[in-house]
Amino acid sequence: MELKTSVLVLVLTGLLTWAAVQAALAMSDKLAMEELALPGSSKPISICYGGGYIWVVDANGKFLVQIDPSSREVVGKVKIPSEVILNGSSVFLADFIPTGAVWAHDRIWVVGLGLRNVVLLVLEPSEGTWLAVGMPYMPGSFTGGWCVAFGGGSIWTLVEAGEVFLVEIDPRTASIKGIYGGLPGGTSICYGAGCVWTLYTFIRIGPYGPMETSQVFKFDITQRQFTLFTSRSGRSSGIFARKGHLYLGFTPSYGFTCVLEFDAVSGRFLDSYRTVPGVMSPLRALFVDEEGNIWFSQPGYFGVCGKRIWSTGLTINSICDVPGGGEVWLCGEEGSAGKVLVVSKRGLAGAICVGFPTYIVGLPSSFLLPVLAALASLAAYALADFVVGRMRYRRWLKERKARTSEDKTF
Repeated sequence: MELKTSVLVLVLTGLLTWAAVQAALAMSDKLAMEELALPGSSKPISICYGGGYIWVVDANGKFLVQIDPSSREVVGKVKIPSEVILNGSSVFLADFIPTGAVWAHDRIWVVGLGLRNVVLLVLEPSEGTWLAVGMPYMPGSFTGGWCVAFGGGSIWTLVEAGEVFLVEIDPRTASIKGIYGGLPGGTSICYGAGCVWTLYTFIRIGPYGPMETSQVFKFDITQRQFTLFTSRSGRSSGIFARKGHLYLGFTPSYGFTCVLEFDAVSGRFLDSYRTVPGVMSPLRALFVDEEGNIWFSQPGYFGVCGKRIWSTGLTINSICDVPGGGEVWLCGEEGSAGKVLVVSKRGLAGAICVGFPTYIVGLPSSFLLPVLAALASLAAYALADFVVGRMRYRRWLKERKARTSEDKTF
């Protein structure tokens, strides 16, 4: 009878522990994550924070969505015009497809594909008007800029005019400050540690066939020159700099996608962080928040390196945060609908949601935790049974000695 009772107690304890762990995980995700629909949006391609608002750029509809981060409400929607005036002439934007945006000096700076003889577009939110930044005379036409960064008091982008140039723009006057050559190409840029970082991935033919190679170029804004920072065999699809460190989303020729961390000043390699175990798809977005958490997205997934990972049908294209707000904002599309996710890092639920690992020693925590909890329950029961058994044995031994003494007396 005692054996059956013990087994029943053990089974119930294991089930209750498993249910409690699963409920805690599900509850923390639900409390710390919000999903916002973007009316009329089908492809949110870029998200940034500025002027107290979240700004989302939609590539298909060619408009910007303005969101109040406190109320989570859409408070404005600005359409990218079909043409803008530059130096008294009309610039038609029928073929323009936005790819990115940054906030600087109370303006939104938008870049994209299909810009002819224009570097980028500028939105004055207070007036709702658009400007175009033109290029000084160059022989032939040029295409600009498909990526953008802000830092060192300037806006930075890449343009192509037979070769790739880094262009520096004064955000106060919306005019060109400098044009710098010497790049073999470029896919994305970022700013950090007093430098502009350019990522370039290309295919070269090696002894064993086509091979992807990733290079990172460093442009020191003081010396005004490029140097090769690192070159690796494999594909890179994201670059980000923060607090003197450079982060690179990297998929090696043989292996799984990871995030590489470098000391941006010394160039020393620091560490490699896993993304989704077993997934080789390149990163779609890479972001590092104020606490140093490395956020990433891959097709079907998004999360924090070494911590929480979620599977999702939402294709995440861009990530940002609200300074001091304890939140990370992500934009993307699900089917033909544009959406925004807000992940909170405030409070207990947020801490569990972001900081708790999805994978432990390579196994899903949703599987491993219930098993560990059951083993812990078994160990606790075995220890309790051992202690109680020893107490019963000592009591029985004491009673037996007492009976033996009484028998000897008689």
